[in-house]
Amino acid sequence: MHVQDVLVTQKISALFVIISFSLLFSGAAMADAVNADRSDATAGKSGVLETSNGIAAPPDTAPMHDPGKPPGQNFDLSKWKMTSGSGSDCSPGLRPAALAAGATAPHFFTDKTDGAMTLVTSYADCMTSNSRHPRTEFREFWQGDPSVTGASDETSGWTVKGAHVLDAWVSVTGTNTVVGQIHPISGGQNHPLLMCYYIGSGLSCSMEISLSSGGHGNEMSFFDLPQGKPFFYRISYTDKKVCVSAGVNPTAALSATKCVTPSAGFLDPQLLSYFKIGNYDQGGSHPIVKIYYLNTYHTS
Repeated sequence: MHVQDVLVTQKISALFVIISFSLLFSGAAMADAVNADRSDATAGKSGVLETSNGIAAPPDTAPMHDPGKPPGQNFDLSKWKMTSGSGSDCSPGLRPAALAAGATAPHFFTDKTDGAMTLVTSYADCMTSNSRHPRTEFREFWQGDPSVTGASDETSGWTVKGAHVLDAWVSVTGTNTVVGQIHPISGGQNHPLLMCYYIGSGLSCSMEISLSSGGHGNEMSFFDLPQGKPFFYRISYTDKKVCVSAGVNPTAALSATKCVTPSAGFLDPQLLSYFKIGNYDQGGSHPIVKIYYLNTYHTS
């Protein structure tokens, strides 16, 4: 073999090695990029936590329940109190034991067609203190009813530390009612951190600007949720962020997650908060809220 041929062969071999290493590096880089994109997409899609981290996977569709049973026997309400104000047409607040025993009221009952837990506000004077709006609404006791041990309801709440998630399938017939809240126990102040209003055919969630003086801001809106049709929503408070997801099903909801960081007053590590869900009528149109699925998740 001539010297020139040897040199050509060596050049070809060297070029082959360079190309091989380039392809190998490019493939690895591409895999890393795909994995990174997948990780980012997953984080954005969940908005809070994946079901593998402890949150029960919500059902893909609104579940039906036994129309012949009271709400407390179709749903686990062992950590909820139903509040409806103290007017003459109102029932007193129903605590977990009463709910489990089958308690109902004219404004709180099981729908006879699909078994949904139904909350109405047709009793105009069913209002609680510090509010001029009627409500039929649940207040969370995340560690069980505090009255069992003689403690005040104001002792039952969770702190900003950890993860706190509320999942629900609901429907609304009517408009301008609050269907979900994060409410702090704030030493006499009465400003919810988050209120989610069903208005028209969508969900609009607003954050309070200040713990002490209130003021709405940081709107998070979700559209195309028709009246009378079940939709899924998730409210979470984790990593010092409040996130909301809403859609016609969990997949659509979690892909549209929106998050806001609360103002400093709400991030006090000693401040206790709790979830609320139900029908807090803001417009006097007497909407009907039906709950098909209700679940919470907490870590401390």
